[in-house]
Amino acid sequence: MRNLFIFICLIGFSYSCTFSGKLTKRYKRIRLINSRTDIKDLIDVNAGFFRPDAAPILPAPRRLTADLPEDALAELIKQLGTKEPTSEKIIAQLNTEIGKRSAVTEEFIDMTVIPRRILVSIMDLAQNNVNRVSKIEVRIKFPSELRLLSCNRFETAFATIDLGKLNFSNSITAKGTASLTAGLTGGLTGVSSTKNTDTSKPTDSNTVVAETTNSSTTTSQQTSGQGLSAEVSGTKSFSEEVQLRQRIIALTASVDNSTNTLKLFQEGIGGIKLDGNVTADVTIDTKANTAVERTFAFADLVTPTGFNTADKLKVTDILIAYLNRSGNMMADITFYAEYRQVYKGHKTITESDDHIDLKYGATDGTTKKSVVLLYENEYKPNFWIISNKGTTVPELRLFSPTAGDSGSLLFNSFANAKSFLTWLKSQKTAILSGRVPVKRVAIGTGGHFLELQSGREFTAAVIDGLEANLLR
Repeated sequence: MRNLFIFICLIGFSYSCTFSGKLTKRYKRIRLINSRTDIKDLIDVNAGFFRPDAAPILPAPRRLTADLPEDALAELIKQLGTKEPTSEKIIAQLNTEIGKRSAVTEEFIDMTVIPRRILVSIMDLAQNNVNRVSKIEVRIKFPSELRLLSCNRFETAFATIDLGKLNFSNSITAKGTASLTAGLTGGLTGVSSTKNTDTSKPTDSNTVVAETTNSSTTTSQQTSGQGLSAEVSGTKSFSEEVQLRQRIIALTASVDNSTNTLKLFQEGIGGIKLDGNVTADVTIDTKANTAVERTFAFADLVTPTGFNTADKLKVTDILIAYLNRSGNMMADITFYAEYRQVYKGHKTITESDDHIDLKYGATDGTTKKSVVLLYENEYKPNFWIISNKGTTVPELRLFSPTAGDSGSLLFNSFANAKSFLTWLKSQKTAILSGRVPVKRVAIGTGGHFLELQSGREFTAAVIDGLEANLLR
């Protein structure tokens, strides 16, 4: 009887089972663990800063008159021979760049607004396909001399994720039959006969005989029977088809002005790791501590007939504003993250049966990483000068009517400095042709004057001893 009862209960229990989809579950069990001290042992975050146009754009090669096809070049030389009196002027013509126009130079170059491209690298140190970074916020703290103006992410990110289609069907059928019969049959048959004879003689000599006979027959029969029959049948089925979608924050950026910190936030979804690279473009302002330097550019140094005279040159003052400091500028990297670590249920691909520890924590100032945000030569421009050979001290000065005084003759490129020096040496004879000592040379018609440091006189030896150098 007891076994029959258990059997029937099992059938009923099976019938009452409820099926549920697997994909709709995030986990089987979760434990929240504060891992502030060891989150850095699970996740590594690093960053690098680059110019958005880091790939150099090579200028188009210069095409000189001498680069013309041979037949065209021969005809050009023939024509020049009829117009130019000397071979030097013919060579100068052949070195003229084809299509060359007078340079149009900016009057102001602002190097206080610096665009930078940030490449943030996120790595799961556990190297386990089961565990993953489920949420992370990378925090980049900039130096106090800088101010974040904007941040544009260009990471391709999706806001809606297809988690999948669930099509699940299951059924159970149970049927049980039980029968129990017990019987007992018994019979008793008996025959009993008793005969008693009693003879006595009284005193009066009479004889008395008494005889008693008893007879009995007994028959007994008992039948007992008991039967139990049970039948249970159950069927349960489950069928589900679900299209699952979830909106997440794939990547977003925010700026905390109070701490001068850029925050890049990401969150994942089931089965998606956040390892990899995140890229964003930022614009940095350095106007809090700037310097302004005056440089010069000279146009029309060369004409088709040779070098121009000093009064025909065009001078442009170029003001350059830049960050006034020395040394590389560093940025500090910290992060807050949530790490999904599975301690049971890791053998299946689905995450619905996972028992997980959700570890969360953040790095702080004691565990921060410092990376180079700007190298000194990226925010501080190079200035080129004309100095005496073997020195890096400016030898030439230029009076600017715009500035109202004389300052060292600075150039913002080596090409500009070399071109002007070449012109100056070509005009040595013209500059020194007078009998009066020359201390100032008028350049152009705008009021610019070329001078030597300390008011010294121009001489052939002085001019011949000049060279273009980087100001250090």
